Parts: sequence; structure tokens; C-alpha cells
Amino acid sequence: MIAQLVLALTTLLQPADDRSASTLSLDRITSFPNVVVNHVNGSIGTESLPVGNGVTVDPGVFVTIGQNKVQVFDHDAAVLQNGLVTDGTVAQECRSGCPAVLFDAFQYEWLKMAVEASYLDVDIATRVLFAADAAVPAQTLLMSAYAAAETRPGAVPTLSVLVNMAGRGLRAQPVFLLPPEGLELQQGSAALGLTIEFDSNEFVIRGEDATLGRSGRRGKSLADVRKVLAGVKKRHPGKDAIILVPRAGVTVGELMTLVQVIRTSYPRIVLSLGQDVVI
Repeated sequence: MIAQLVLALTTLLQPADDRSASTLSLDRITSFPNVVVNHVNGSIGTESLPVGNGVTVDPGVFVTIGQNKVQVFDHDAAVLQNGLVTDGTVAQECRSGCPAVLFDAFQYEWLKMAVEASYLDVDIATRVLFAADAAVPAQTLLMSAYAAAETRPGAVPTLSVLVNMAGRGLRAQPVFLLPPEGLELQQGSAALGLTIEFDSNEFVIRGEDATLGRSGRRGKSLADVRKVLAGVKKRHPGKDAIILVPRAGVTVGELMTLVQVIRTSYPRIVLSLGQDVVI
């Protein structure tokens, strides 16, 4: 039911030559953010979402990740145990190595949406939004994001993680994914390749900056991260991308806390399951 409503919202967004001022608008019907809030409240609870800043929530496919299951719209897609996939069998077609249960579920949902979009004569959704319990392991979020991105027909969708913003309610934090096979940049590209690999005990900051060294700079706190990144930003003011690699045990809440610390200086947040970055 929710999938059909989102497609209906998308239909209203399509241009039409004969559309008049009296035509129904999104403002006159249940808004997409309200649909998402209602569903999240009925599943994991909006209070369980990570706290943070973000942009307006626009219509798209939304995925809910709780402690017990993954849902695409209101359809159960995968069973979880304490936020982890119980069947770790890897899908052969998934280049990032995501579990088959996630890959198959998203492939099925995209196919179903493609059929519905064809019937309604609209484009298939280009956005995917993830509403994840802050206590869920970040690796489950990343594996779901890769499964969603790799199974969409055509272009890779834009991705966002939903957060609770003080005084503003539900907001979307845009994120990107490192290519499933990793990233190799040509010499002379002037790429910084700034990367933070982290868990609850330490942060390792690497990149093509002389002060970071070959093995990277290590910090024990977010304050250490701020200090190191402030120096890097001063030396490379034009760089706006950063790669985050959460280790096993890192939660979605911890991931998004780090995002909030760095997003002002590095707004292009790239998530990675640990793929190689070669410069």
C-alpha cells in the first residue's frame, strides 16, 4: 500500500501540459514525510533514529532497519537478530559482497516498482532513504545500502539516512557509497582520499596529506578527529569528500554522530565496507 502511495506522489510531481492551478498538489494530500513518520513510529519509533542535521525529506523508496527485520516500504524484506543478518550467504551477483537475503529482497522490490511505474507511466524512484534504529550495527545499514544500489535498474540511486533534528523533526542526511570494487585514482589526480576507519576505541585518519603519515593519524575521541581534520582542511580547503569505514561493532548512532562532527567541513559523506582506495 505504501509503495503505491509513493508512486502516486511521484505521479503528481510529473509535468503536464494541461495541468491547471486547481490540480491536486502534494500540499493537499498526505505528505511523504508524514507517511514515513507514521510508518517509522509504527515499526521502530522515530525516537530510535539517530540525532543529527539534514535536508528536507523528498519522496523515494524508504527502508526501515530495526533490531528484528528490514522493511522496504511496509514489506518485510529480511530477518535480523540484534540488528544483524542471520543468513550470511553472499549473493554471487553482489559486487560488494552483500548477503543474498538483502540482494534478493531489493532486486524483487525494484522489479515490482518497475512494473508499477510502467503501469502508471512514471519513472522508477531515484532516491532511497534509510530509517535505521541508532542501535543497529552500521554494517547492516551499509550492506542494505549496497544491496539497494546494486540492484536498481539503470542508474545508481541517491541515498540518505534519516535523522531526528532538534526543532525540525525528520531530516535526511545524504550519503554516497564507495564503488563496490573499491576505488583506484590515477596519479596526478590531486585526490586526497581522506578516510576515517573507526570503532568505539579509536579513529584512524588516512589520506594524501604529509601530516597523516603512511600509517595514518590515530585519535581516541571526536575531539581528536576535529583537531586533525581542521589541519587537513586548512591545507586542502577545496576538498569536500571524506570516506567513513565503520568497523564491526559500530552502531548507526555512532556513525551518524561522526557524520555530524565532519559534515560542515566535508559535506560529501562516502560510506565504505572497507574496499581498497588506491591513489
